Amino acid sequence: MKTVRIFALMCSLVLLAACGGASQEDAASVAKKIAEGQTLTQADYTTMVDYCAAFAQKADKIQKDINAEPNMSDAATKSTDAMASLAEEYQYVTVFGPMISSSTREEVGEENAKKIEEYASSIWFPAPQWSMSDPAGDIGDIVDMPASDTDSVIAAGDGVVVKE
Repeated sequence: MKTVRIFALMCSLVLLAACGGASQEDAASVAKKIAEGQTLTQADYTTMVDYCAAFAQKADKIQKDINAEPNMSDAATKSTDAMASLAEEYQYVTVFGPMISSSTREEVGEENAKKIEEYASSIWFPAPQWSMSDPAGDIGDIVDMPASDTDSVIAAGDGVVVKE
């Protein structure tokens, strides 16, 4: 019975590793290409997107835990430590993030663009501006803004739409 459980655990770990996005070896290879200034392929972008997406999914869960705990509590400290450990585990996020966030849709390819748009809502995913959804195409309106005491206005505008 113990042998069956160990075998089942090993199978599940192999399955998780296969579904976990880009491997560390693939990520290291792409990071080396970036450091050497080589041209990146769409396969390289796939590695970077998958790697950053896996990080973002895990970081989002930890961030949710951090936000749910009172500041300076033991649970918040554990979650903060977990986030630091995750950042160490995903060491190439700092290399891949700027590459993804400054990429064009054409550079990453259509399949990667779809993945990027899927993860763009995560605060931990380095989404380029083109992947952000803004149905009106407007950044915002200039409106009257009350001061903190709400008796006066600290900024005013004529309601024109502000674009990038």
